Amino acid sequence: MAADIGGSVFDKPPHEIDTGWLSVLKLWGAILPFSLYARLLYHRYLVSKGHRKFWSWDLLWEVLTAGFCAVMSAGVASYLKLDIGTACGVASFLGWLGPRGLQVLIADFRNTKK
Repeated sequence: MAADIGGSVFDKPPHEIDTGWLSVLKLWGAILPFSLYARLLYHRYLVSKGHRKFWSWDLLWEVLTAGFCAVMSAGVASYLKLDIGTACGVASFLGWLGPRGLQVLIADFRNTKK
């Protein structure tokens, strides 16, 4: 005899299952690859300049940074109520800039405002 979990998702017909997690999955499934691709392009740019080797610990760091940039992109897209296509553009832009580039961009913006 199986234990009753109490209100399992499998007890509901398919048309009554909450699909909120599907929209979140669709957003993250779109944003994360664009952010990752932009960080890998930036890594390749630094490799071509001779600042890094391609297979190094920096490559792992770039993957983690891409995840961070994807979180930032999702926050910006949610705050500005952007659609998925525009959110992918934001993810690519923030992925290319990364945390340091974004810091420099904000610092330049604050200094030119005076």
